[in-house]
Amino acid sequence: MNAMEKLREDRTSKLCRCDRWALVDRTMTDEQKAYRQELRDLPATASPELDADGKLIGITWPVKPDE
Repeated sequence: MNAMEKLREDRTSKLCRCDRWALVDRTMTDEQKAYRQELRDLPATASPELDADGKLIGITWPVKPDE
């Protein structure tokens, strides 16, 4: 797996963990919307690399807001 594939995998996992914010019966805060957008934008804005252990480096993950 290359660095971009790993980034997309990790990013998708983070998006899945906050999908409930986007349910029809909920209203997302502006901070939640911004967090999800920043995650979606990462592949276009990041230059990820893998270290010797296969862990992503060079990525600044957005900070998850409070539920």
